[in-house]
Amino acid sequence: MRLEDARQIYYDRSGIASDVSRKLAFAGIAIIWIFSGGTPTNVQQVHISHDLRWEAILFTTALTADLLQYMSGSLLWGIFSRLKEKDLKTVQESEFEAPRAINWPALAFFWAKLISLSIGYGLALDFLARRLQV
Repeated sequence: MRLEDARQIYYDRSGIASDVSRKLAFAGIAIIWIFSGGTPTNVQQVHISHDLRWEAILFTTALTADLLQYMSGSLLWGIFSRLKEKDLKTVQESEFEAPRAINWPALAFFWAKLISLSIGYGLALDFLARRLQV
């Protein structure tokens, strides 16, 4: 196996994890909405069951971290590539090293997203088990 192959596997798996986590966060919010009584009578009020507030916060945090993961990566790689474009005379032919730390913000948000989602679902499963008396 080559390092390039290992990196591609990592990129594929982390991309799938991001897609699945986004869908699970929306599904978690839907679960909260259902168990909180659905549509409020007053559109300006959103009723979330007190028992599900932490889950709502964690699912929303996961979605926010998902957005920040891609925003930070786009911003940092955009700035880096623009600076390299200015420095290099032949952009297509030149090879250079990127700083290792350039991916750290996106990785932090990636793991924050997965951890928030995991804790949120742990709490939601506990709520459902108690509610459904399993």
